[in-house]
Amino acid sequence: MKIFISGTNTNVGKTFITNKIAMNLINKGIKIGISKPIETGVIDIPLDAMLHLKTQNIKCNINDICFYQFSLPASPFVADKENIIDVQRIKINLNKLEKKCDILLIEGAGGLFVPIKKDYFMIDLIKELNTFCFIVSDSKLGCINNLISSRKILGQYNINFKSIVNIFNDDFMKTSYPFVKTLDNNFIYQFQEKEIIEFILQLLNF
Repeated sequence: MKIFISGTNTNVGKTFITNKIAMNLINKGIKIGISKPIETGVIDIPLDAMLHLKTQNIKCNINDICFYQFSLPASPFVADKENIIDVQRIKINLNKLEKKCDILLIEGAGGLFVPIKKDYFMIDLIKELNTFCFIVSDSKLGCINNLISSRKILGQYNINFKSIVNIFNDDFMKTSYPFVKTLDNNFIYQFQEKEIIEFILQLLNF
């Protein structure tokens, strides 16, 4: 089983949420793999992928979970100056990883429309993987616009999803929550770890 963790933007807490989910599932005795297929802004080591490597409980090395690493902190398309990214290779490697675990968590780079190739975006990868998606948002002023935009796009692509809001901004409850709470029940908050894990276990029939 695969679950994709994407974001409404970059630096919204995808890595934090991915590892929180992984640790909770591991504590329940579930075999968890975590992949960051593409990481940019890599100086010496891919920091996000290295954290995932230390968290997961399957045996593999950094190159098994992070297939492409680039030094430029930009979108994969821009950072990939030699045009080496092969989407088919990404999908094949993810399928190999999935066979080693009960649940494979996949952390995307940036948001849904971060370009991987000229005409191929992160959301296209999610769609082709045919996987459930958690869309992670920060809680800064402006998060409503980013959340609504991402949720509408996921709906148009017929991708099943649930929103997770990282509430690290005390103003969220005053500036954004009064509207967010009127939308639907397809929201969950990062401090609701028990609810997130219960949802995943029900989703995947564990």
